[in-house]
Amino acid sequence: MLPAGLWFAVVALTVAAGAVLWAWRRVRAAEAEARDSEARYRTLADSLPFSVWQVSADGSQQYSNTYVRNYTGLEAEQHADADWATAIHPDEGPGLAQRWQQGLASGAPFQLDHRLRRAEDGQYRWFRTLASPVRDAAGRLTRWVGASVDIHDQHLADEALREREQALQVVIDNSPALISYIDADGRYRLVNRQYERWFGRPREQILGQSMADVLGGEAMQALQPHVDRVLRQGETVRFEKLAPYRDGGARWIDAQYVPDHDREGTVRGFFVFVLDISERKAAEAALQEADRRKDEFLATLAHELRNPLAPISNAVQILKLKLTDPELEWSRAVIERQVAQMARLLDDLLDVNRIGRGKVELRRAVVTLASVIENALETVRPLIDAAGHALAVELPPEPIRIDGDPVRLAQIFANLLNNAAKYTPEQGRLRLRATRTGAEVTVEVTDSGIGIEPAMLPHVFDMFSQAEPARERSRGGLGVGLSLVRGLVELHGGRVEARSDGAGHGSTFVVHLPCQADAAAVAEPAQRTA
Repeated sequence: MLPAGLWFAVVALTVAAGAVLWAWRRVRAAEAEARDSEARYRTLADSLPFSVWQVSADGSQQYSNTYVRNYTGLEAEQHADADWATAIHPDEGPGLAQRWQQGLASGAPFQLDHRLRRAEDGQYRWFRTLASPVRDAAGRLTRWVGASVDIHDQHLADEALREREQALQVVIDNSPALISYIDADGRYRLVNRQYERWFGRPREQILGQSMADVLGGEAMQALQPHVDRVLRQGETVRFEKLAPYRDGGARWIDAQYVPDHDREGTVRGFFVFVLDISERKAAEAALQEADRRKDEFLATLAHELRNPLAPISNAVQILKLKLTDPELEWSRAVIERQVAQMARLLDDLLDVNRIGRGKVELRRAVVTLASVIENALETVRPLIDAAGHALAVELPPEPIRIDGDPVRLAQIFANLLNNAAKYTPEQGRLRLRATRTGAEVTVEVTDSGIGIEPAMLPHVFDMFSQAEPARERSRGGLGVGLSLVRGLVELHGGRVEARSDGAGHGSTFVVHLPCQADAAAVAEPAQRTA
């Protein structure tokens, strides 16, 4: 029997041997599990469609998957730094190596974009490499793992987009307009060179700032309704206003806000296009002032010219009572006609001037169209008869009643008939025809005269406008009659238009006027020929 001490020693050794054996088995199992895990990892990595690799803490190659080897044509043992550099684009070699070392030295995840040669065809394609550090339980850096993904198509698309953006920036920088883009939060995301010049600030001090910061609170308060419309309602907004300028003054601008919608239709911002129209505004103001002075001059001139006509007309009437010599009587008649014509021209000129200044007040009454036409015919009958024209007047059988100024209405048709008579050769044909449609009456005055060139039709109602052939006629007048017609027709709520098939084909002037719907049962002559 063993001594007690020896027995305890044997037991202790047996337990220790068991513990060692158990530990050894655990180590072997862990090693087997690690090998299996590594095998699984490499099997997974080799099946991936992009590069997966592992390097030591100092960057020495340890592992690369099948994708890398197939892409570069380098075997695993060739993936040392010197061999790996042969797959890098020559233009990027030194710079890429420096950035790689800087990334390793940082001890933090980093990213590199670079080009790799594809062994299959020798093409260099863009890759993005992502590297992450691996540390042990004590926090020591043990290795790096990473992936390199082919981004060639994306890189080319991004490059093309950058080129387009650069080209766009060149275009907008050379535009005379102030151009900017403002996001839904009201902050500047793009401005052009003109914007910088306007505010006297570089774009770096504008981008990212709010509109209120750049424009000022007072200006922003005035613009807020326009901003709300474009952002909240998605409407394009255009307006003119005085805007602050960099020197502390103000200039006139023509601004347009255009909404920018995403695919869902949500407004994510808006473009701003601004033109400096200060010079145009100054020119408009100068023209308005010149037009005002012109109107005052014409009114004064017409009054001054008309003043001598009254005594001349009185003298002619006295001569009419006393003259018996045929030649003197003929001279008196010529003077009388010319004085009447001059008085009529001056009256037309004064009326056009009054209409332009809104000084004409209509003395309205309900009148029949027939009575208006009759009064107009009395005025122009001498001119029509003197030229030997045949005049046909066609009116509807029922009376047409108009709410208007009877004198001014008669003046409209007298001017149109006078115009037709003047511009129609002797023995011509004139026609006045009225038709009614609902609450509107249409009166057409047609002649067989010299006609109007198509290019002149839009301008025949302009002040002092005449066709070239008309200027050559001694009875052409000042070219204010038709302008007066348009003004008087519009005062009565109507419209007037001119039609012609060209020179030598006569003209038709069409007047549209509102009329009363409840016509009386009194019949008027259906047609009259004179």
